[in-house]
Amino acid sequence: MSRHPDDLNLPPIEPSFWAAKLGITDINKDRVKWNSDWEKALGAFGRAREVVNETLKGLNDLYGRDNQSSASVAAPAPAHDQPAADATLLEPYVTILTETQENAARGIREILAMEDGRIDTIWLLLSPSEQKKYLLEGIQLACTRVLTFGQDLRAFCPDITVSKLGAQNGKAFLDLINCYHELYESTEKGKVFFYPNAWFDQAAIDFETSPSPNAQVLYKGVALMRNEFITWFIISTLYLLTRDTVAGGGQVPAVLDFILNTDQSFSASMARVKTTLRDKPLTRCENCTKTPEEIGPNARFMVCSTCKSKLDFTVRYCSQECQKADWKTHKRNCGKKKVSKGLPGTAGDHLWMFQDPSVAFLRDLPKNATLKTVTTAIGIGPAQYTRPVALDTQVSMLEKDKEADYFLFDDKRQPVRFVIDKPLAKWAFRVIRQVAMTNPEKRGSEALGEYMIKFMAKSPGLSRELIVKQFTAEYGEGAPEKVAATEKKSAEAGRTCIEAYVANFERMLPPVFG
Repeated sequence: MSRHPDDLNLPPIEPSFWAAKLGITDINKDRVKWNSDWEKALGAFGRAREVVNETLKGLNDLYGRDNQSSASVAAPAPAHDQPAADATLLEPYVTILTETQENAARGIREILAMEDGRIDTIWLLLSPSEQKKYLLEGIQLACTRVLTFGQDLRAFCPDITVSKLGAQNGKAFLDLINCYHELYESTEKGKVFFYPNAWFDQAAIDFETSPSPNAQVLYKGVALMRNEFITWFIISTLYLLTRDTVAGGGQVPAVLDFILNTDQSFSASMARVKTTLRDKPLTRCENCTKTPEEIGPNARFMVCSTCKSKLDFTVRYCSQECQKADWKTHKRNCGKKKVSKGLPGTAGDHLWMFQDPSVAFLRDLPKNATLKTVTTAIGIGPAQYTRPVALDTQVSMLEKDKEADYFLFDDKRQPVRFVIDKPLAKWAFRVIRQVAMTNPEKRGSEALGEYMIKFMAKSPGLSRELIVKQFTAEYGEGAPEKVAATEKKSAEAGRTCIEAYVANFERMLPPVFG
């Protein structure tokens, strides 16, 4: 079931000062171009106070100061020769916005508490293009639902854009609604609250020093309009998403099918992984390998003009010095072949999306690597903290014996080699092992313990008690409780966490990986 703007039955968007001034595309002719024009405009705007003043002046000219709509209440004329505005004129607007914010916060709370098919998981598992459709439709709906000025309120909301809220594979949008709900919860009941933005909040400081008697009232009126737009955007976007969750629209049915046919923890884990992926490749100097962030605010990258003009291929350098230093290497292919060093995270790196250092080993694998080759290559990697002595010993033993998956110690303190035969189970165990042994939170260590207790606790010289004791020495005092909690949860499902992980992957992957 596909959606079209006409399906939304939207009222026409009001006349726009900024659309006329900047030549922004008519939304009814090309919605994507309309949004692109707006995002370019927002990126080019100067100080917030200047934008506010120009917007309100333009709107006063567009609508006329005798307009009796809420426009005349929310936006007193900014000219210094106007009589002082009465702040009480904003009270009806405050009341309306407070009620709207309460409705939005209530909706957020309810949908995030849904047990079957959590909206946040559904959202993250959608493709970036599908997420952008919802965000764009949400912005369009907000433009029609605000009390007045329609799309011109976008001028006050540079943080509410498709590109910004689609960042981190959609996590930025979830951050917005979670922050919004936290603001609501921390605000006195019946009071309006304001979503923060450094650019817009600077206007408050500017207006405080203004000699105009209208300045404070003007700023509050604009702040109310900004937050009304944000509130309607959240309500609209969540409405569209929940509508398709119930009625089955867009990619939602496929995502729901995946969630319902895998363990909830697995689908949530897949959703979290998506938020760690890069939205686009990094820019690195081909010689010194530094990124613009590593160089500093004055970084200015150049490209090899020959490769760009002849091959439409980009090779970047941070300076002429670096370009000269790399010439001996680059000249063999310059303008002849599309060859780069494939630096980590850049477009030439087939793993550019992955930020997690634990996947770095995959870069060294041959292109025709089998599951066995990949699994054997999964080592431990450097720790992001100081490992306990017992865990350091474990790591040393595993690095010497690449075929072993773990070493347990029996009642005589002799090492017992633990080896998993099933390829996919071995792969899953090693992936979790790597994470558990490298991050300070030891995520996944409880799954390792639970798995080995099931298959090794009754072996000669071993017991559940000994394995838990060993894990306490390796992963800390909280290990027994974590393992016990995982065992309890898995008992209800009838299989260990790792077995469930494998079963879920088997549903997704071709039989060759079974």
